Amino acid sequence: MVAKVESWNQQRSVIAGEIREYVAAAQKLLGELGHTADAGALAVAAGAKAFKTGRRAGFTMSAEAKRKISIAAKARWAARRGQTAEANAEAKPAKKKRNVSPAVRARLARLAKARWAKAKKAGRNKL
Repeated sequence: MVAKVESWNQQRSVIAGEIREYVAAAQKLLGELGHTADAGALAVAAGAKAFKTGRRAGFTMSAEAKRKISIAAKARWAARRGQTAEANAEAKPAKKKRNVSPAVRARLARLAKARWAKAKKAGRNKL
């Protein structure tokens, strides 16, 4: 296993050297043409780590900022669908909540208690 890892590391070193040669040749060609290459891209190609991305530690966004971003995103989505945000809100009315009458609720409670009584009588603690 160690031999395989060493072999891979040697191959990696050879490939990295070839890439450096290509980068140097590309820089030379760009220099001859009067252009300069992006230093960040060349550093990454030469083996340096890429620039760190993402948020800094401890960053929190306010609820107001999140709300503004949400509203803007919803407006963009509506625009892609060819609708305005107001038209989209009107097109889908909220579902009416279905309520159970007290009589039905009492009947369901009686049935559940009967099921549990039967289960406990049989010595079970699960239905």
